[in-house]
Amino acid sequence: MPVKIWRRKGLLINGILVVVLLAVGVTSYLVLRPTSSSAAPVTSTVQQGTVLATVSSSGTLEAAQNLGLNFTTGGKVTQIDVKVGQRVNAGQVLAKVDPATSDDTLEQAQAQLAAAEAQLNAAEQGETPQAKQVQADQAGEAQQQIVTAEQNLSAAETSAEDDAASAQNSVTSAQDTLSFDQQTLSTDESKLDSAESTLTSAEDQLSTDEAAYQACENANPSDPATACATQATAVATDKTAVSNDTSAVSSAESTVQAQEETVTQAGNSVTAAEDSEKTTEDHDKASIKSDQEAVTSAEKSYQTTLASNTESATPNPTTIAQDEANACTVPANFCRLFNAKPRLRGV
Repeated sequence: MPVKIWRRKGLLINGILVVVLLAVGVTSYLVLRPTSSSAAPVTSTVQQGTVLATVSSSGTLEAAQNLGLNFTTGGKVTQIDVKVGQRVNAGQVLAKVDPATSDDTLEQAQAQLAAAEAQLNAAEQGETPQAKQVQADQAGEAQQQIVTAEQNLSAAETSAEDDAASAQNSVTSAQDTLSFDQQTLSTDESKLDSAESTLTSAEDQLSTDEAAYQACENANPSDPATACATQATAVATDKTAVSNDTSAVSSAESTVQAQEETVTQAGNSVTAAEDSEKTTEDHDKASIKSDQEAVTSAEKSYQTTLASNTESATPNPTTIAQDEANACTVPANFCRLFNAKPRLRGV
């Protein structure tokens, strides 16, 4: 455009000079031409010189057509490929900006596009082979939890049966011991009764023999030892018997007392065995209930896992639509970044 303006300006100046020269020539002719009434014409010497013509004007020069160019993204200008007044063509690169930021954004957009396409593919397929394997592993783990819970329940039931049998045996053994100790006590008490009866008989016999000896002494005051020797011997024998029977009664009483303590301990053992049986039974029932709940929970978890796997394997139209929208949005950004360089579309 500046080339055309300067060419037009030169033509205008030349035209003005031509008009001025013509005017000067006409004026000179009219002034210097001879007249009929004049005397001799006035002449002058022709000389060569420089004709000066000055034209001044004020105004604003404007191009015939202006076109504003802007980068689609901001940044530092790193390259200018044209000069002032240079003629350019449509599509020609005029300048460039630092592409570092745009390249980073472009890489992010490409990564987002790849991720969106991957999500779209996954949504259309329902699930990937890796997801199927993960779900199969989860289902296997859930099923194994059921097996483990059932094994624990079976072990708890078996343990409860064993504990019940063991506790019952303990109670039975304690009861048998108590019964035996009670029988022993009854025997010892019978022995004590017998010993006491024997002692009573011996004491009665001693009283009888002592009375006979006293009567003999009264009848034979001059020589009671000789006359009452038989009665004296009987009294001495009776006293020995009473002493022995007293010891026997004392021993029998000690035996009965000890056996009573044994019976008491045996009774306590029976009570303890029965309490232990009840405690063990309650504990085993609680364990069985807990294991039953664990089996139920494992079965529910397994069914939930299967339902979730089935749902994941079925493509979701809503998810597919969203992923398609995301996949279509990223390329638009990508295209804007790709066309970041300003280009002259037309003059």
